[in-house]
Amino acid sequence: MKITMLLCFLCFLSLLKAQDGLIGEYYNGTNFEQKVMTRADAKIEFGWWHSSPQDGVVDRAYYSVRWTGKLLAPETGKYLFSAKVDDGIRLWVNDVPLINAWGLNNMGDFSNSIMLEKDKTYAIKVEYFNAMLEGEITLLWQTPSQVNSPNFKYSNFKPVSGGYLYQPNTVPKLIPAPAMAAKKVEPKKVIPPQPKPTTAPSLSKAKETGQTVTTFEKMDKDLTVKQVFFIRSVNKMTDNSIERLDKVVDFLKNKDAAKIELNGHTDVMGDTQKNIELSVSRTQVVADYLISKGIADSRIVSKGFGGSQPIIADPKTEDERAVNRRVEFVIK
Repeated sequence: MKITMLLCFLCFLSLLKAQDGLIGEYYNGTNFEQKVMTRADAKIEFGWWHSSPQDGVVDRAYYSVRWTGKLLAPETGKYLFSAKVDDGIRLWVNDVPLINAWGLNNMGDFSNSIMLEKDKTYAIKVEYFNAMLEGEITLLWQTPSQVNSPNFKYSNFKPVSGGYLYQPNTVPKLIPAPAMAAKKVEPKKVIPPQPKPTTAPSLSKAKETGQTVTTFEKMDKDLTVKQVFFIRSVNKMTDNSIERLDKVVDFLKNKDAAKIELNGHTDVMGDTQKNIELSVSRTQVVADYLISKGIADSRIVSKGFGGSQPIIADPKTEDERAVNRRVEFVIK
């Protein structure tokens, strides 16, 4: 009888332990398109460098994750949250949006604060996406005693440990506040500026003013690849795009003086402003790939035009709309 009770107690402890951490829902696609996996993650501190969160299940480059659960506050006062991320992140604590950097951020750091009460648990949700190449995300914080310390430094951010994160419907154990951080991590206090979309002159206006028309028909004739295409509504390139971009890389390496202008376009459907933002993010995907292959960022200029310059002005089919979702190359 005692052995049976002991085994039941051990099973109960094992169940409690399994409920530590957050529930992570993993999707293929940068905007939660296809759910492929759910697992418990003790904390959010990951570096997926040229790898997948789960080989053979999650895509190696284009994926998104949603973590949900509870956060236990060990003290009463102002908590400072931060995140080191590549690419996009959104954070809610107690249903309050604290971080919204849903874009292509190359190791950006973001921070915001919220008041919490000791020994209370709060809903926490973190959303993340990676688009192309390596992915990285770490959720960081400083507790009230650290924030109010005379020795406070922004460099004292530490990852939010699994001891303060719990799955939904779990009753957390109370644990003391963390000690002051010793290892330095340098987050920035400000959100880096996002690239501003540029409005292109119309063809007729350009002719009237004598400006150069930078459509893909005017590109350097020596560059055989004129553009790459993208999947609808996301900043993910079509399957053959990497092969095409490698030809652009070879071209630029053989012409050291050449600069490339990346002109991003969407189809004509949807909200105008969102299309402009999407076209800008698509040029950033291409720019990131060129830079990863050794092309200096000083040789790259990006512009976003949304759906204002379609190749097919009045598309009737999906194939015709797909032609408009592109990033074009202009050699200068």
